Amino acid sequence: MTMQVSVIPPAARNQRHYHVACDAGMYILKGRVRLIFGPEHAQQEAVVEPGDFVFVPQGEMHGLQNLSDTEPAELVACYGGAGSKEEAQTILVEPRWD
Repeated sequence: MTMQVSVIPPAARNQRHYHVACDAGMYILKGRVRLIFGPEHAQQEAVVEPGDFVFVPQGEMHGLQNLSDTEPAELVACYGGAGSKEEAQTILVEPRWD
């Protein structure tokens, strides 16, 4: 298992991606975060807040966006069954956001 604290800057988002080798879990510490999951043709969204836990099964496309324009969001991410971030085998499914 690998765990990390992630800070998402104000109004930032990450690239949608999936993990080939593991499930992922996220516990929201601070901020309001939009979770985008599923393939393009069946994309869904949910807003999560501090205290919420999100489970993402192996292979499920997902991405995160901080809904605040002024405050960072923080979360703890966990890769179950992967001894490192590299072992999670993350595959990006969209271009980098700047």
